[in-house]
Amino acid sequence: MSHPERPAAELDEALTHVSYEILMMVEGVVRASAITPDPSDFVMRNAWVESYIMHARSLIDFSSRSEPHRKPDDLCPRDFGVDWTIDDLDRQWLETNLMQQAHKRIAHLTWERLKPLEEGWSKEVAQRITDVCRSWRRTVEETRQDLDWSTFYTPPAR
Repeated sequence: MSHPERPAAELDEALTHVSYEILMMVEGVVRASAITPDPSDFVMRNAWVESYIMHARSLIDFSSRSEPHRKPDDLCPRDFGVDWTIDDLDRQWLETNLMQQAHKRIAHLTWERLKPLEEGWSKEVAQRITDVCRSWRRTVEETRQDLDWSTFYTPPAR
């Protein structure tokens, strides 16, 4: 299915949404990590963890969206006029390490929730997604000088 080419102004607005997803993913990890395991803070910590996972899931979905599975109103990297695809190893790693966890720990009540996550899991997943987003951004910036990147959130370098 072919999708129409979008005007630069519409793509600029779409960039703000991609940027928002990155910002919320990174901030969710940072803020969830900053909250002590005090039982009185568990609601706030869980809210940040759930926010992080949902925004990370959105970015994986955006990054790995391919034509056969794409709906007409889905944003995908190719909308920005570049022939960029997520590396297969990154996609597989993220699907295994985040998508399955999002389903098992957030979207469904499962026995998996009883098992603790590995220390550093959230930061590792967020870093992998950030690296994927940086790769996409570099490719788009090299090709589309007409887009406005001035308000695009750039995560701190590791």
